[in-house]
Amino acid sequence: MSDIDKLRDHLFATLDGIKAGTIDVEKAKAINDVSQTIINTAKAEIDFARVNGSVDTKFFSRPGLPNHPALPHEKEVKQTETGTLTRDGNVTTHRMN
Repeated sequence: MSDIDKLRDHLFATLDGIKAGTIDVEKAKAINDVSQTIINTAKAEIDFARVNGSVDTKFFSRPGLPNHPALPHEKEVKQTETGTLTRDGNVTTHRMN
């Protein structure tokens, strides 16, 4: 299992198995415990990606999503026809002339 979609599929299959009576409660609890551990490691991966400025993680990867640093410390200032455009991390400000 390598991504959130596969984990979700396994968890729903477990739920279906409980409903159908093919998976006992103890086995379902074990699956839940392991899933929670996987989710907690994914949360740590996301926190690490935020700190490093990455936009992609292995657990939540999507084909075609660029993996480049979002450099929040870079500030871009440029003049436009109507004023000044400033980009500072995730904040964009446009000051009118």
